[in-house]
Amino acid sequence: HHIASDGWSMGILTREFGQLYDAFAQGQANPLAPLAVQYGDYAHWQRGWLQGEVLAEQVAYWQQTLAGMPQVHSVPLDKPRPPQQRFRGQVHNQVLSESVSGQITALCRAQDVTLFMLLQSAFAVLLGRYSGEDDIVMGTPIAGRTHSELEGLIGFFVNSLVIRTDLADDPDFNTLLATQKAQILSAYAHQHMPFEMLVETLNPERSLQYSPLFQILLAVQNNAQGEVALDGLSLSGMATAAKTVKHELELHAVETAQGIALSWNYNSDIFTAERIGEMATHFGHLLAGLVACPDTPVHQVPMLPAPAQQQLLALGQGPEVEYPKDSCIHQLFEAQAAAQPAAVALVFDGEQMSYGELNCRANKVAHYLIASGVWPGTLVGVCVDGSCERVRG
Repeated sequence: HHIASDGWSMGILTREFGQLYDAFAQGQANPLAPLAVQYGDYAHWQRGWLQGEVLAEQVAYWQQTLAGMPQVHSVPLDKPRPPQQRFRGQVHNQVLSESVSGQITALCRAQDVTLFMLLQSAFAVLLGRYSGEDDIVMGTPIAGRTHSELEGLIGFFVNSLVIRTDLADDPDFNTLLATQKAQILSAYAHQHMPFEMLVETLNPERSLQYSPLFQILLAVQNNAQGEVALDGLSLSGMATAAKTVKHELELHAVETAQGIALSWNYNSDIFTAERIGEMATHFGHLLAGLVACPDTPVHQVPMLPAPAQQQLLALGQGPEVEYPKDSCIHQLFEAQAAAQPAAVALVFDGEQMSYGELNCRANKVAHYLIASGVWPGTLVGVCVDGSCERVRG
């Protein structure tokens, strides 16, 4: 539908269809007022306005704002990217509790920020915690209807903005909100440059494996979707069978009576359902901690439930075992393989490998490397998919 319209337009279409149907069913005239401008008028104005000094100022802003940013996010993937994007997606739905949703609303009012600003800041913290990076980049769609005359038009006005977040120095959440508010407002003030033109201007390194400038998106739905109530007819939405995703990870949010609803759309070629479910759980706990203690440095706010924290801490509290101080790890492994060659050493995705078999395969790799001229101290790169073969190598 983006050939002719956007999401905002669908609400207009639905509402006006209902008005026309009711009027015509009762033999009345067209109730819709004539449009002051057409989409063609907007397109003509945009082409004439976005040039010269105006375009130069927009270009200069984005070149400075996005200079030196990472080309690809560093959130760990569950599977390697295919050679070319296939846009196959799945969805994980989540609803924040009324309590957390209420705290979010209260903090938005106290800090004079929008829901989008708060969720963008919190989402950046989550991505930073997952990736270990301080420079977080994400995209967001904007309505693009900067003039009141455009609010009732059906057409494609939406654009994509790139939002950058600096998590260096571990700011507290209140400070981060203030920083991101200024950053987002500045980006919105320079929203007129079409994303396609921005990509062409910045000319980032291109790859068929991922989209340019950003691969993760946040969208907060706040425009009203039209509902149709037609006399004598019962209408219901029809779900589509296609499961596609435009970006590697998309977080869509909308306020409901039950709380803030989150929809995690993810690329199923690189993320698993378990991973996204875990990420959603972490985000819920992180949000609760950030809004409850906004003066705490963001990297110190827990994102694990209490039982998971205890389980993690317990991993380092087992009994101490004495090992020979003059033995290396590979020597200890070889001793175990000699003592219990049939014992299971490795389990992955339903596949098992014994100590004896793993030791035999590792020796084959070692002899191959020696025959290739590799000696102690030589650096050897290993590129293997996640499997038993990675450990063997």
